Amino acid sequence: HGGGRNDALHANYSELEAKGPARGFVVITPNAGSPPSWGAGPDVRFAEVRDNNLAFTSALIDNAKASLCIDTHRIYATGFSSGAAMSAYLGCKPSRQIAAIAPVAGVNLVAPCPDGKPMSVVAFHGTADPEVAYEGGPAPCCPNIDLLSGDAAVRAWAQRAECRTKPSRKSIGTQVERIAYRGCDGSTGVVLYKVANGAHNWPGSFELDDLGLPTQDINAADLILDFFSHHPPSKN
Repeated sequence: HGGGRNDALHANYSELEAKGPARGFVVITPNAGSPPSWGAGPDVRFAEVRDNNLAFTSALIDNAKASLCIDTHRIYATGFSSGAAMSAYLGCKPSRQIAAIAPVAGVNLVAPCPDGKPMSVVAFHGTADPEVAYEGGPAPCCPNIDLLSGDAAVRAWAQRAECRTKPSRKSIGTQVERIAYRGCDGSTGVVLYKVANGAHNWPGSFELDDLGLPTQDINAADLILDFFSHHPPSKN
């Protein structure tokens, strides 16, 4: 979930709990607690929060392995805003546990991590996002820290996966461009859905508070589940 929000709201907003089980997924929507943020972004003041949530998430995965009927090689992470940063952070740190990640409105909140196994990534970001600027620049929390652009952040994941440098581009509807890197190592894929004039929201969902109406040209939940289904962990 995003900062200042909770698991129940995010389950409804993302639609993953409604759609995932029909596709064979066990969906777990954790709650960050207090403060209601994952602390995985660039604000060093929340490093302890981030590390505690990292330990919490690792314990949650271990508990799921022990108590649920899951494929332990196909564990995925996705999130929105602060949760997007957390999913990217999970792809960096305990990446051996994670098969693929799907950050929505926050792929560039975490600095590139070139080391580790090739990681499959599908990201979503609006070019008019007022909270996490698509073009990067000063971080919302910390004006002295510059974020990468959404393009550059996804490109860094493609470089880690040893994809070809030039991605394919395809328009979807009137707002969305699908930017896909090909020739990646093993079964890895890296894709960005760039939403023209898109705000800080979850594509295909409903309007939440003051976050603006998301584009309906794509549905992030459907695309994330499709992507996860087709991207088992890299053999490396």
